[in-house]
Amino acid sequence: MNNPVFHIAAHEIRLSWKDTYFRLILIIFLALTALSTVLGALQVHQQMTAYKDSVALLQSMGKIEVPPPPSFNPLGVSKDFVNYTSMIGALMAILVGWNSIQNEKRGKLLSLVLSRPVFRDSVITGKFIGSGIVLFIVIALSYITVNALLLLLTGSALNTSDSARMAVYFVGVWLYLLVFSSLSQLLTIWQENTRSALLLTIIIWLVITFLLPQIGDTMDLDNQIPGGFFSYLGLDKAQEQSFMSHFAWYEYFRNGLEEMSPTKHFERLSFALLNIKPGFSDYTTIQVVTSKALNLLVLVFIPVIFMIMSIILFLRREMKNK
Repeated sequence: MNNPVFHIAAHEIRLSWKDTYFRLILIIFLALTALSTVLGALQVHQQMTAYKDSVALLQSMGKIEVPPPPSFNPLGVSKDFVNYTSMIGALMAILVGWNSIQNEKRGKLLSLVLSRPVFRDSVITGKFIGSGIVLFIVIALSYITVNALLLLLTGSALNTSDSARMAVYFVGVWLYLLVFSSLSQLLTIWQENTRSALLLTIIIWLVITFLLPQIGDTMDLDNQIPGGFFSYLGLDKAQEQSFMSHFAWYEYFRNGLEEMSPTKHFERLSFALLNIKPGFSDYTTIQVVTSKALNLLVLVFIPVIFMIMSIILFLRREMKNK
């Protein structure tokens, strides 16, 4: 293919895999993926073993009726992976985006590329696509790791419904990583000092990943008492809504802080797909995606917006330098 976008994307892929820090974080990320799956599967195995021991004890005592086996959620064994993605995965994505720009600045390769007859927006588009392919490969490796370990540890593969949920979940992981990769690219283009850009990206990551969701959770009235404030008062759903109607603006502000966090959108989508949040176990994959469409769309549009901003900023820089 003679399209410069594909050449730049291919260069981006080679650049990432050659980076020592990227390979190190990738190994840690895959190791944590495997560890979270193993620990989740072992916990389920312990529950089933305890159930079988209890049944055997009841039968030895002459009991005919035994309790039903505990429900097994094969998707739930990956719940810790959601947290690892928010931390290690996001840092890896930041490094991928930062490297894509800072290496070109340091090696003066951008000047060489721009001396060729290529459209200026092709440079950023190619880098965005290249970074996306790198992160997609990482997510594909994680997906294979989780499925292989589930098959090995549980002795059975995921059914069609759970496989579809798991696949959509990993697409959500990929989109979430693209958020921080594209943000890192944008800030590295904007800042003359690439180290300052990396530091600024990490600060923004800390704010939107940890600070904003924590403030939102802390301000949640129902979280003020262990077990739930409304449960403590004995209020039903209708009474709870009536009570909260007196704090509408407070709730809008609190919820607005959470809506500003891509991490919160990623968690809401992930918990529904992995059956971690109650109420979604009987949903089909399409029903889950439909109910969480807003969260998914946020993860889709943010990287696209960051890429467009990067192109605009890059073109303005080029116009000034001419």
